[in-house]
Amino acid sequence: MNKLPIYFSHGYRERETVFNKYFGILIEQNGFIPSLDPPSEDVNSAKLEKHLKHTVGLIAIVASRNGSISPYIKYEIDLAIRIGKPVLVFIEDNLADNMLPNFILKRRFSSKSFFRDYYEHQNALEIFKSFIGNSQLPKYQSLNFQKSAILLGFDKENIELESQIKKYLNDTGYFVWGNIENEENKELIIEGKRHFYLSNTYLSICLIDKLSNKGSYYLGAIRSIQIPTILVTQNNKDEYKGWVPTEFRQRYIPKDEINVAYSIINKQVDLYEEDFVVVDNERKWENYVNSLSSSSIMKGEYTNEGRDKIINNLYMHNGDNFENISGNFSNKNSGNQTQAAGNVNIEGSFIQDKFGKEASDALVKVAEIINQSSNSDAKELFESMHAELKQEKPKKSILASLWNGMTTAVPLIKSSVEIFDKVSTMINNIA
Repeated sequence: MNKLPIYFSHGYRERETVFNKYFGILIEQNGFIPSLDPPSEDVNSAKLEKHLKHTVGLIAIVASRNGSISPYIKYEIDLAIRIGKPVLVFIEDNLADNMLPNFILKRRFSSKSFFRDYYEHQNALEIFKSFIGNSQLPKYQSLNFQKSAILLGFDKENIELESQIKKYLNDTGYFVWGNIENEENKELIIEGKRHFYLSNTYLSICLIDKLSNKGSYYLGAIRSIQIPTILVTQNNKDEYKGWVPTEFRQRYIPKDEINVAYSIINKQVDLYEEDFVVVDNERKWENYVNSLSSSSIMKGEYTNEGRDKIINNLYMHNGDNFENISGNFSNKNSGNQTQAAGNVNIEGSFIQDKFGKEASDALVKVAEIINQSSNSDAKELFESMHAELKQEKPKKSILASLWNGMTTAVPLIKSSVEIFDKVSTMINNIA
């Protein structure tokens, strides 16, 4: 069966994990690959817009939260409706009918016995799949040039900020459109060729406060053709009281603090660049649901470290190689390393050249402790850590997550205080 990527919208509350597992497996069995975003400290609309563009539609699990629904899930459903993606919602049976638009394909489920409606759920997925078909169509016409970005609304008072953003985007591989708002041609309606280039733009960043007429036209065109957009404002008196979560509205940037403003926009672009993860078999669903259930997520503590740990558990315990799927993991390198069932080893000379003799000696001792423990999980964690250390720019968050997993799996590592401190120091010193 040709499986298609589907945007899977779901909650993280403890009572919702069993719904996620049931529907996640059912969705996967019906020919979709659920794609999701583990919880993290922050999120923005551009990230969701980018991901939704590359899936065939959205399936949402809407559970009751004190008689209401999650505004985050509601926003994702609204976003799919706005860009014309097919939507299927499984909604808890005690929620009012007016929670979501009537035209959406919906099926109810009961928290007491949602298996009793299995055939209803199965039928809804068959209807949904029959509409989408068995293949994901590529663009009829694609732009084969460098990925591009467009900046809107940066007037003469924000030239320095605009310049910093352009440099950052250029340095990270983007071609940045010129100052289109000040083109000599003041016509609002732009020709088809320009629309074609616009439709193949990867990202737009818009300062909404002083858009020209032409800038407003471009913003409208960008939104209508589904270009992921980061909206910012220099007005800190926003008293908007709608239901849309703050994370999905325009971000405030201070007018007189260029470095702070740049830092905020930089972080928003980094969020946009993060990808989702795919969960394509039942074993991964078990790992994902168990990770949610056993983490601080249940307490509403969403952190980037928690996100990394969930993704780490999702792939590591599935027996798969790491995939560079979330922007946080590097491909697993097994060149000179043994598999988890055997003994782990370490390229001491390489580690010594890169991180110093003390760190190298400490890691050799850690390898010895893990080999003696015969703990297969710890061996796989160590191999993944070794592979990450060999990267040109190893990521501290990944190493910290792997190191925490190792010391939890084999407590003797922590008992060897000197060894533990040297490895921890090495990780903390990584830029």
